[in-house]
Amino acid sequence: MCEHLANLIGDQPDHFFLIGILSSLDSILDISLEDALKQLPLAPDIASAILNKEGLAGEALKCVINYEHWEIQAMTFKDLDQKSIGEAYVKSINWAKDILGNLN
Repeated sequence: MCEHLANLIGDQPDHFFLIGILSSLDSILDISLEDALKQLPLAPDIASAILNKEGLAGEALKCVINYEHWEIQAMTFKDLDQKSIGEAYVKSINWAKDILGNLN
């Protein structure tokens, strides 16, 4: 979803995708997110976006997390409307379903 939000504002979709994917590394590895990120050679802005929701990519990640928790008032990113944010969510869910479908 971070990648789709980046596409909507025209800013580094690959960078945002990486931040979105790595943001759930703690649940995959069953260790703290901070410990998981320390093991990777990441630029400081990537780690701060994930851990502290800093920078534009961090704001996108915060929007995604708020969307997942259905925090309606906090589902904001730049000047995007709720419909565009919702469409980004649906696109990301469909992408994940396609990837999982290809693994079978």
